[in-house]
Amino acid sequence: MDAVVAPIGGVLGGDIVSRLLGQMVAGMLPEVRLLMPAFITIAGAGLVFCAWWLVRFWRSGV
Repeated sequence: MDAVVAPIGGVLGGDIVSRLLGQMVAGMLPEVRLLMPAFITIAGAGLVFCAWWLVRFWRSGV
């Protein structure tokens, strides 16, 4: 039974998530929508910094 229900739940879950994201973006103020690339860039830079720091920490042998 799970083999039948799981794919359906995955499709429905993905559809619901994409609809919610679409509504969130559509409901945003135009100013906020313009700033989204900046937020994504800052988040990406933060991830790169964390990865760099973890590699540096791991290589230090502590």
